[in-house]
Amino acid sequence: MTIKIITKGVDPKTIPMRGTCHNCKTVVECAKEDVKQYYSNQRDMDEGYSYVACPLCSVQITVKEYNPPVINNTVWRDYTRE
Repeated sequence: MTIKIITKGVDPKTIPMRGTCHNCKTVVECAKEDVKQYYSNQRDMDEGYSYVACPLCSVQITVKEYNPPVINNTVWRDYTRE
């Protein structure tokens, strides 16, 4: 059996996580393996958030998946924020 890829997707491990520190306004981008999880309901594990420590002031930063917009089949990155 041969499997043919019609449209190539994105490996979920490569999607970056991004967030902004509420204390010092630092914007961070990190890999999923650097992120820690917090669950407010330990039994169900359905309500919670992902976070990292701010490299500047050590406050917890809530991060979410960041998908850069695609314009004319090109992934656009906002380099002004880095």
